[in-house]
Amino acid sequence: MVPPAGQRSAAARPSSALAARAAQDYRYVVLDVRRIAVVVGLLIAVMLALWLVIEVAGLIRI
Repeated sequence: MVPPAGQRSAAARPSSALAARAAQDYRYVVLDVRRIAVVVGLLIAVMLALWLVIEVAGLIRI
């Protein structure tokens, strides 16, 4: 059973501070993963454009 808010031990507070700090640190991870996803999307778009120019349009002969 969970004690009321006024009767909780002080031991619970550091873990919540730690969780808040971890959430702040992981925010950068989320931003990095988002940037990686954007770069991957751009690379796929460039590859698709090159394939269209080389194979479909036949503008470049290899």
